[in-house]
Amino acid sequence: MKALTITLNPSLDKTYQLDSLNLMRGGTNYIKSISTVAGGSGVTVSNALVSLGATVDTFVVTGGVAGSNYKTFMHPLLNPIYYDIEGMTRTNHKIKTSGSVTDMFEPSPYLEFAEIAEVYDEIVAIIDKYDIIALSGSMPQGVDTLFVKNLIKHCPQKFYFDLNGEFLSAGLECSPFFIKPSGDEVLSLGFGSVEEALLNISNNGGVTRVTATMGHQGAMYVSRGEVYKAFYQGDPLKIESTIGCGDSFVAACMYNHGLRDMHEIVGYAVACATANAVIGRNGRLDTKVINDILPSITVKKA
Repeated sequence: MKALTITLNPSLDKTYQLDSLNLMRGGTNYIKSISTVAGGSGVTVSNALVSLGATVDTFVVTGGVAGSNYKTFMHPLLNPIYYDIEGMTRTNHKIKTSGSVTDMFEPSPYLEFAEIAEVYDEIVAIIDKYDIIALSGSMPQGVDTLFVKNLIKHCPQKFYFDLNGEFLSAGLECSPFFIKPSGDEVLSLGFGSVEEALLNISNNGGVTRVTATMGHQGAMYVSRGEVYKAFYQGDPLKIESTIGCGDSFVAACMYNHGLRDMHEIVGYAVACATANAVIGRNGRLDTKVINDILPSITVKKA
């Protein structure tokens, strides 16, 4: 199985560790350590896929000095394919203390029409080489829903789709193979409860595998016309970071693309998402941790 992930709006993610955060006017803060990783939803999916033993190529749009710096943090096993733009790749900042986490997100770059057209052509030129494709994360400024629709329409049964807002609605119109919105994103579609929304999408949207992640409550999904939920039910775990849990869930579902049993697929995906929270390394999973968690995953009808 050959997989492709697409990250149109990556971010250079910098985490600053402090003993405490002084927000008083004119206050001073002393940073103990700084860590930097190449972020972006598709890149995190790639990290998880490689951790699980899959082969993946990673299409990433980068630009400016930050984009050049970003490339130095990409692992070669992700087989990056870069498209360079005029704009600057964003840098996101996370301030961590013993008691809190503060996020500061830079605005995304703006892609000119010609750049968007070239990005589309670059992806379409290689898309037939892959068995499955992940389109996830946020979109840079300038990219509209038509881009997403046209891309999915090229080969809908290959797409693992995880966008939100207007892009979620647009993507659903094209019946991708797999979807994974969050519970809140599903509710925004206006179908009523999460269960009702998932059934409606499954019955009328043409989506083969319908799932929704629910944070610490695990995930819901449709199997044989009924909604189930899978969740961790074991001893309390020490959570390092929830960043990348949804992407690890998507990667695990992609890894088990060839399986038919949704209970097995989603149960394993929830174990991977939980392992990501325990490890806290942006999709860099450990199969031993996953296997330790797996027996504590419960699946039952919603």
